Amino acid sequence: MAPVAKYTEAHPANQLTVGSPELVAALIRAHPITLPNHGSLQTDELVKLRVSEPYMYVVSWLYQCRGFVKLADEYFDVDIFELELLNHFPSTSFLMVTDDYDASSSNNLFITKLKVALMSSLQNQKLSSIANFERIYRVWFGVNTPLKGTEAEDDDGNVVPIDDPQNEVRFDELSITDKFQVLYTLITTISDNYNFRRWVESSNLSSEQLRPETVLTEVDGITSTSLQLFYDDTYIYERTVEYPKLNEPKKRQHAPRFPDLHYRADQFDVAPPKYKLVVANVYELELMIKQLRQRDSHDSERVADLLESAEFVDNVLECEIQKRKFIAQKKKELELAGMIASRKRSSRLEAKQKREAEEARLKQMEQAELRLGAQQRIERRRQQRAKQLYQEQFARDARTRSSRHHQSPMNEPIKDTTSHLEVSPSPVPEQPHLRDKLGAATGSAPAPAG
Repeated sequence: MAPVAKYTEAHPANQLTVGSPELVAALIRAHPITLPNHGSLQTDELVKLRVSEPYMYVVSWLYQCRGFVKLADEYFDVDIFELELLNHFPSTSFLMVTDDYDASSSNNLFITKLKVALMSSLQNQKLSSIANFERIYRVWFGVNTPLKGTEAEDDDGNVVPIDDPQNEVRFDELSITDKFQVLYTLITTISDNYNFRRWVESSNLSSEQLRPETVLTEVDGITSTSLQLFYDDTYIYERTVEYPKLNEPKKRQHAPRFPDLHYRADQFDVAPPKYKLVVANVYELELMIKQLRQRDSHDSERVADLLESAEFVDNVLECEIQKRKFIAQKKKELELAGMIASRKRSSRLEAKQKREAEEARLKQMEQAELRLGAQQRIERRRQQRAKQLYQEQFARDARTRSSRHHQSPMNEPIKDTTSHLEVSPSPVPEQPHLRDKLGAATGSAPAPAG
């Protein structure tokens, strides 16, 4: 027990001055001390990603609107989501099957359920298999995406994606930045759907609820800095906006006569806001409270009181504890899967046979989904072609009716079907005995023979 006591004494939660003692004690017992995505797995790419538009939009949407894709009851946390996209949680199903890709898809991870739910919502039809996610995505968004791919023309001259394993990338193989870009494209497309807007109205989500809450705003010249709460009030971002500097004349006589011509339009453009992540855990929250206390401002004191309130701090502590419980549970699942695999190695062949039978059944469904997605891109061309064929057929029928109207059967000459036959008289052979009889009857002498 000595090593545990020594480890506990070194825990940074012992130095916390905020939060209830019960929750602080529970945080001390939880492991790990520092989450991997804020420790060993944190890179410059990840730090930069957290303040990017795709990241903030996707995570905020999942916190507030994942109920639209039937995932409201699923546990979701921004740090756990990062770890899933970083492939931190190993596959447990590979101990029972041989196909690593299908095995990882059967993991009980939020990202797996999210991909199925988003694609099903996009095509308004349940995705038959997670293995078909990348192909359906290429059908909808082409090959100029992080998932890449190859396109070719079909028989109708339409450009459609084709299977090209050498130039195709699976979602799990992408960097975390590219993964967020893929999800960003999916979610923004779904959010433009009428069904989503109707769901927002039925859920009574106002625009104020969908926007981050601003708790403090300070203006210094042309720069405005504000603190905003994100992700169920567990993250705090610093938002900075720089406004253009305008030279206002002190006297009316110095003002331009035609302001519209004097000032350019770009002089009034506001630069895109810049974000900085200042609070991502309870330790950074305590540091932020101390910094606000040091400012000589009534607004800063007010915000410090808000952040130090028991309700706010306990919410952050509960989230920190829940994250570590989830990580510990995943570790137990991996250990349990290893024990089961060692006892049931003989079932691998049976599982493989069942999987192959299921793949054969799903193959036809996947092909049907591909045709459904491709039909969305070529429907207009088919309609135009059908209209053109109809017009051509109508013109031919009109010409045929006009030709028959001008030609009457009574005016047609009767064809002589015997004109090609020539009748030539056949010579009658001479008969001497008839000639003699004829001469005797007339009294004339018979002609000499020869």
